[in-house]
Amino acid sequence: MFGSRNYYRKTLLLLAIGILICGAYSLSDRLKWIDSLFLIGLLYLVVAGAVTVWKGGFFRVFIMGFRRQFGRWEDDFHEPDDPPDSPQKSRPWIIPAFFTAGLFHIILSILLLFL
Repeated sequence: MFGSRNYYRKTLLLLAIGILICGAYSLSDRLKWIDSLFLIGLLYLVVAGAVTVWKGGFFRVFIMGFRRQFGRWEDDFHEPDDPPDSPQKSRPWIIPAFFTAGLFHIILSILLLFL
C-alpha cells in the first residue's frame, strides 16, 4: 500500500493535523476529544472514498448515462480515452494517506471510548 517514504510523511502530517484540531476543539473534555477524533477520522475516510470513486471513472459513466437517457443520443461511449495522468497532476499518496489516517483516528476514538 505504501510505496515510498513520502506516503509515511503525508500520513503523519494528516495525523498531526487531525490531533491538533481535536486538541484545539476539545481542550480538556474527554467526550469532545473522542467525538472529534471520530468525526475527523470519518472525514478522512470520506475524502479517500471520494477520490477513489472519482479516479475510478464512475462520474464520467454516470453523466454519459444521463445524456443518453434525456435526449442526447450522440455516441458518447466512443470518445477517445483520457490521456494518462501526468506526474504533476497525479497524487498517488492521497488515497492511502487519508485512508490510513482516518482508520487510525477512528480506532483511537473507539479505544479511548472503552478506556
